Amino acid sequence: MTVLKSCSWSVRKALSLIQEHRYPSAYVHVEESTDEVAGSLVEKIFKLNDYYLEQLNAFTKAYRHPGGRIINVAHFALLNWNEVQGQELPEGYPKFDFSKFHYLINRTEQRNKANIGFA
Repeated sequence: MTVLKSCSWSVRKALSLIQEHRYPSAYVHVEESTDEVAGSLVEKIFKLNDYYLEQLNAFTKAYRHPGGRIINVAHFALLNWNEVQGQELPEGYPKFDFSKFHYLINRTEQRNKANIGFA
């Protein structure tokens, strides 16, 4: 997800950067939350209304891109297997990158322990 309020480089360039990585992504408008936008992506891609969504991490370091400030917010969604089994992803979306799976599990475990007070 990319948050753009104003930048010195073109929207076309920003879109090309997102498309190179081929992750589902969207702009977050000033009046929207990142959770709302991530949820709408899940609903659009999988045609589901019932899912669990949580923010995984925000990447906010200044000067990550020479063209301007970019903030990326990663979310993960848990979906009911019975509702998505056999569905094909729309054209252009990548298969799940299992190299990131261990990070996802560890990060989620740390957050859950902290949320219930066993950190």
